[in-house]
Amino acid sequence: MRNIKRISIAVASVGLLGAGLAAAAAPASAGTPGSCASGYFCVYTDGNFDGAQYSVPDSAGYTNMPAAWHDQCSSWVNHTGRIWNVYDNAGRTVLQRVGNGSVASVPAGTNDKCDSVGPA
Repeated sequence: MRNIKRISIAVASVGLLGAGLAAAAAPASAGTPGSCASGYFCVYTDGNFDGAQYSVPDSAGYTNMPAAWHDQCSSWVNHTGRIWNVYDNAGRTVLQRVGNGSVASVPAGTNDKCDSVGPA
């Protein structure tokens, strides 16, 4: 009887370990635009709102992002209440106008080019 209990415990332990490994191996889910708070314009280093997030309050106006963020943006979210522009600082070229409350993964040709953002 003791051997049966030991075997049952060992099998149960292996089953739990296997379940833990399966859970750890599951791919991470994509980020959500909901991680950008109301009243902010947010940019993300990866597409689909993944990676590091940089948030600019609506009250800040035009913002030149820190040097480490230049040419790093791959998706953005506008939760400000007005239209914002995403700029490439070379001549402050508008990469995209982002409407109030709208969400965008970067259009073709604009990935990793933004350096600044601000109200239109």
